[in-house]
Amino acid sequence: MTRPWVSWPLLWLTATGGVVLLAVSYSMAATRGVDEGHYAVFWAGMLVFTVPAIAVACSRRASDRVRLGWLAAYALFTYVPKLLRNPTGPLYHDEIAHWRQTVGIATTGHLFEPNATIGIISRFPGLHIVVATISKATGLSVWQAALVVLVLAHVLTVLGTAMLGESLFGSVRAGVVVALVYSLNSSFLYFDTQFAYESLAVPLFVWCLAALAKAHNATERGERLGWTVAASVIGGLTVTVHHLTALILVLVLAIVTAATVISARRGRTSWAVARGTATVLGVTAVVTAAWIVTVAPETISYLSPYLGGGLSQLFHLFAGSGSGRTLFSASTEPAYERILAFTAPVVIGVLALIVVVAQLRRRTKREQRSQTRAALSTALSTTDEQQSAAAEQQPPGRVALSAATERQSPIRAALSSAGEQQSPTLPATEEQRSPTRAALSITGDAQPPVAGARWSTWRAVLS
Repeated sequence: MTRPWVSWPLLWLTATGGVVLLAVSYSMAATRGVDEGHYAVFWAGMLVFTVPAIAVACSRRASDRVRLGWLAAYALFTYVPKLLRNPTGPLYHDEIAHWRQTVGIATTGHLFEPNATIGIISRFPGLHIVVATISKATGLSVWQAALVVLVLAHVLTVLGTAMLGESLFGSVRAGVVVALVYSLNSSFLYFDTQFAYESLAVPLFVWCLAALAKAHNATERGERLGWTVAASVIGGLTVTVHHLTALILVLVLAIVTAATVISARRGRTSWAVARGTATVLGVTAVVTAAWIVTVAPETISYLSPYLGGGLSQLFHLFAGSGSGRTLFSASTEPAYERILAFTAPVVIGVLALIVVVAQLRRRTKREQRSQTRAALSTALSTTDEQQSAAAEQQPPGRVALSAATERQSPIRAALSSAGEQQSPTLPATEEQRSPTRAALSITGDAQPPVAGARWSTWRAVLS
């Protein structure tokens, strides 16, 4: 499966089979009424491609190119359920509001026009500007241009998560696994793929953190500066698309900055990295605050009921009081879906924790081996220097003996040359050479060893 000549045909085969089963499940849902068989067909279609993708991502024998190819195909594949749901126009409540806002911008060219459905979205026109621009430039309808943007945003979210995981755990394989775990969240298939501003804000959020992680790992000043600038620009643009995503990004960047500063104080991280992280936080926070204050002052009043109501519901849920919403109260999903909805987060969390712990243990072992190798190299170098110093301070008699031994070298070389010019009829093996030459060879080889040669050999082996 991990070989290219097997992997790529298998990718197309499983992806095609999965899409066919998904289409069949939608057809069954539209024609069979209350029959629950379409749920099983739907999940069979998802698993036909998802299981091989996970196998390739976790395989140790797969190349990075194969892993990333399967991950990009997986990202495209996971947009198919939403595309089949409403391929020709907006359907959800938020989609209709954003579609109308984008049509207005494409028609009139005016920003911040009032929206009768969701008033706040007119103050965050980032998604609408991008879709309207593509529509005007290509001749596509607003909905078709929106699909192009949403598919690209969906794929970029998955790839950005993989890059973030690679930066954190040190391998493409780990990054791909992180992306696959992220894709198991409940919003991934339908909510984050709808025509709404969070669908573009989420990839901006992910890529800001991924660029910052790259800046942390950069070894050269120019590379670190480039990634820091990229993270700052992406962070500043987020607030033009979605309010809540930008506020959460500021909070996450504040936590990362605090951790980086603490690490720098302990000497584990350079202060250049800490300053770069603080710069990204500063730019993102200032732009977010300026936009909310000057362009969208009603943001706080819009978000307050949702935040307050959410916290209140959580409090009553844990306290066991109140009459909050009952999960799946009017749901028509099969029982196994409702059970898995409660158990899946726990299972995913445990698996993710196992992966993280395993990666951290591998990194710790690599660091310990590197430290041990460095300590041995330092010790051997010190021993080498001490033996060299001792050799320089040896008694005059031993120095004279060494000089006499060195003077034997020309005589030994002449004898060796004479031995090499012996008759072809003479045997060529060491045991059959003349006793005199063998004795001379042994005498010449018996000179004192060069100081530190033994330690230098061990140091070369260890390094």
